[in-house]
Amino acid sequence: MNIAMAHSNFSFAGGVERYVLEVTRRLATRHRVTLYTSKYLPAATYPGLSEWPITIIPEWKWATTRLKEDVIFTHNHAPNLLAYANKRVGYFAHSFMSDSATARPDIALRRLLDRGAMKRNQRILANSKFTAARFHALYHRPATDVVYGGIDPLFFNMAPRTGDYALYAGRFDPTKGLDRLVDWWQSIDYDLVMIGSGDPAYIRSLQRYHNPRVTILEPRYDEELVKVYQNCRFFVFLPFAETLGLVALEAMAASKPIIGANAGALKETILHDTTGILINSEEEFRRAVHHLITSDQACQCMGAAARQHVQQFTWDNITRHIEQISQEMVNAQV
Repeated sequence: MNIAMAHSNFSFAGGVERYVLEVTRRLATRHRVTLYTSKYLPAATYPGLSEWPITIIPEWKWATTRLKEDVIFTHNHAPNLLAYANKRVGYFAHSFMSDSATARPDIALRRLLDRGAMKRNQRILANSKFTAARFHALYHRPATDVVYGGIDPLFFNMAPRTGDYALYAGRFDPTKGLDRLVDWWQSIDYDLVMIGSGDPAYIRSLQRYHNPRVTILEPRYDEELVKVYQNCRFFVFLPFAETLGLVALEAMAASKPIIGANAGALKETILHDTTGILINSEEEFRRAVHHLITSDQACQCMGAAARQHVQQFTWDNITRHIEQISQEMVNAQV
């Protein structure tokens, strides 16, 4: 089967880019997969993406471009416009359009085109139940499938250990709650390591506190990233409305407890007081951090439960689900 994976830009090392990479890796063992994008910066995203053909489509041509593949999966709103000129298109709902600048004519047109394309997609794949519910509320169309993210087997292969710093890994973006994380960490006498990529201006704004306990590092990949997870004590993740939180799944696979915001899809993937601690306020956050800093037993027990819990989230399982959906799309009369 010929399969297209379309993403508007490969210029970050975030969860969606990781999703495309890992699924493509596994699909490509049995199918021919081509990546489509409008912007590709090899040095800024996952190196593994370069292993497959990447075709550039200008932003203004998504709605009029016909692709030759049997099925097409789009991963954000610009490639979603492929549904206007192609029939077998499945949209992965990973995120939602920003509410900012809604008065701008170009944004209004983009929203109109986006809604029209959503009506034409053969399948809507949500990455969590939270995402599916939000998608239904916004577009008045139910998601056809819920397909969670997965975990690299490298995370399951590492030996559990209790590390000596707190960790955040992922995209540097205000929606990830990083401003409040750095702010709340001012009163905590423990090392926090933050790894990822994003807007340099935003990263500089996070450094304005000049907190010697907070270290910001560039992205790590594959075995090096696994070691960063292995050597941390616990993972901190405070997004405002996360649609999945792939990094939280990875941390749990690394036998690390999560301190997460009690919001979005984290309420689906983190078992409160079992695989991590869901918090609603700064005070709850401080208590959770203190608990995990001072109790090796809590870290080890929650970490072991976390690894067991996420055994169900593997990229192999996810890819088999996507293959099944692909075949159903091909077999359907459209």
